[in-house]
Amino acid sequence: MVCIDNNFQGLKDFPKGLRVLLLDHDPGSAAELKARLEAMDYVVTIFCDENEALSAITNKLETFHVAIVGVKATSGNSDGSFKFLETARDLPTIMISDVDCLSTTMRCIALGAVEFLHKPIREDKLKNIWQHVVHKVCFHLHLFDVARMSGLCENSYSLFYFICAKHGPALSATL
Repeated sequence: MVCIDNNFQGLKDFPKGLRVLLLDHDPGSAAELKARLEAMDYVVTIFCDENEALSAITNKLETFHVAIVGVKATSGNSDGSFKFLETARDLPTIMISDVDCLSTTMRCIALGAVEFLHKPIREDKLKNIWQHVVHKVCFHLHLFDVARMSGLCENSYSLFYFICAKHGPALSATL
């Protein structure tokens, strides 16, 4: 299946209005990144505490399309917090760090991060974070097609419930 424009009709002026969860323990860095993202017409919610960010997701206080999460690591020490990645698996998550540590990058990607960026983050990288949302939508649309063709679901309603049961409520925030 090819994912085309028609699949995004409900998202008027996409990617404007993209809802971004920004988790960074450095308030100055978070404020600067928020301003840059808002200049691109993204809607950004900042968290400086990982537990608060996870609570907002798990309690469905807000819905987000994508997360940008700062990871603390130093060269040779990759004991940063990976709780967010382990908990928020349905949310496309981009990890950011001011330290270039290959083992931290590899661990984040292995745990499900869609991308790992080093600070300072280039403008073109920020502009393109919406692509991770499109990848997720296309993946879920592909699952719809597979379930329909395999006969697992008789109609669109049972198909919707099948996908939601398999992939959780975060799907509705994306579609």
